[in-house]
Amino acid sequence: MADYDVVIVGAGPVGAILSRVLGQANPGKPLRILVLEAGPAVGRTWAEYQGNHEHYLGADVKVPNTPWVSSAYAPSPDVLDIRKLTPGSLPGDNGYFVQYGPLPFGSDYVRAQGGTMLHWLGTCLRMVPNDFKLQSKYGRGIDWPISYEDLDPYS
Repeated sequence: MADYDVVIVGAGPVGAILSRVLGQANPGKPLRILVLEAGPAVGRTWAEYQGNHEHYLGADVKVPNTPWVSSAYAPSPDVLDIRKLTPGSLPGDNGYFVQYGPLPFGSDYVRAQGGTMLHWLGTCLRMVPNDFKLQSKYGRGIDWPISYEDLDPYS
């Protein structure tokens, strides 16, 4: 495995800018930077953009993530998969979001190269431990090579 000076999680607006600024910071000895992205590149060509648009138009229910097809490797949360909680009961764990409280958080985001640069709903969610182990916890996508606990001391 290669060694890096900096690892940036996410190539959205901040990750992309940060990687460029850090990459140009010391021309004499450039930093070795690794940018990790959860999902694939989508909608970067005109044909892909048109495909996303057609996907949106053909959907029976239109929510913020409707234009993008969720990747099997990095599934995006889906507002249609959020279940209202029954007062006094434990939350169900069959949806992507497992939440406590009477009003579940009803939003989503895209896991694709560029992330919130594709569309931003004004939401800035902090990842939770289960985000790092989608495969082992939910049988979807793949697990991260590091854990939430590995990053927590730096937050």
